[in-house]
Amino acid sequence: LFLLKVETGFYRGYRSFYGAITNKQAYSVIKARHQELGSAMMDGLLSIIKVQGVITLVFLVASHPLATLVKMPPQALGLFRILLLAALLQALFQVILLFILYFDLKRTALYLALFFLVTNLAFTWITLKMEYSYYGYGYLLSCLVTIVVSYLALARQFHLDVAVVVGQGQFRHSSPLRSVDSLPLPRERWAVSAASSASASARR
Repeated sequence: LFLLKVETGFYRGYRSFYGAITNKQAYSVIKARHQELGSAMMDGLLSIIKVQGVITLVFLVASHPLATLVKMPPQALGLFRILLLAALLQALFQVILLFILYFDLKRTALYLALFFLVTNLAFTWITLKMEYSYYGYGYLLSCLVTIVVSYLALARQFHLDVAVVVGQGQFRHSSPLRSVDSLPLPRERWAVSAASSASASARR
């Protein structure tokens, strides 16, 4: 339910931004909607960090009593704490992946998922060759590296969208958008555009 709330908040900004583009509003309006979309993304990520972070912190503090309660081996306590931190990072990765899919970047999402799989296997294999105290660090490091890469991919697409609209300074801040048809919008926007064009041709 919490993830659904984060997604809903992001979708409002997403729909407002692309709605401003498809409605050919002034660049100043599009820029404002773009900033709102960026704020929605950051709010979503911060919300995940706050909620999941509190849960992780609670389990970290209570890890020793819990280990005693379930009769966990003492050497497994450190692994449990590492996995708690890794789970927090993976939750952030899943939210970033969700945002990326909203931009219809299916191939990018696939590559990021494969990157996470490969790094997780590779780092885990390396740590398995080391002492038991290093177990779990492969998963943690894989989550950390994947978050950095996926965030950079999301940031690149986010800034690319408004850069295409601006057209390297081609439009004045007060002028309406003229080249919407050349903008790589999400697939659902293309479908709406195609349906509108077909309807207009039929009326002629």
